[in-house]
Amino acid sequence: MAKKINSKYQTQLKISEAILGLEIKKGHLNWKITEVTKKTGLSRPIIYRYFGSNKNKMLSSAIEIFCYDFYGLVEHENLSFSSRLIKAKKKLQENIDPALFYLKWRATTSPLNEAFKKVEAKFQKKLKEQNPNLTQIELLALHTIIHGIVTAPFIEQEEAIQLIQHFTKK
Repeated sequence: MAKKINSKYQTQLKISEAILGLEIKKGHLNWKITEVTKKTGLSRPIIYRYFGSNKNKMLSSAIEIFCYDFYGLVEHENLSFSSRLIKAKKKLQENIDPALFYLKWRATTSPLNEAFKKVEAKFQKKLKEQNPNLTQIELLALHTIIHGIVTAPFIEQEEAIQLIQHFTKK
């Protein structure tokens, strides 16, 4: 029998994607928990166990889990930096809605903006650990390049790997 890779995390990611999908489709907090249960096929108690019952907190948690997955901050994933970015790029090509959601809410003053900033800071800290010789402005430039690589439709997988290797010296 095949072993499931961190089923708790997979469940959380499934719930977060459902919440973000509903947030995009229905508008800010205009969705119901029942819709999340229908979209995920999970029970209300499981959703509450992982995300609580407050919709604002649920949305913040969904953002954090989605961003952790997007930025490759998930502890159980044993992928190289390049592989994590390629995975994020493929995921985004399959569904652009999360990127549009990010762009919309990151540009506002809101609790959602703060949730994005928190994850971005963790990502920059991880970049610093991987590239200790970079200055703060170089880290910001690298972060910007990574966003460009992941979101640019004209960058092919091999080009993305070359760009990442060029800027990270790996």
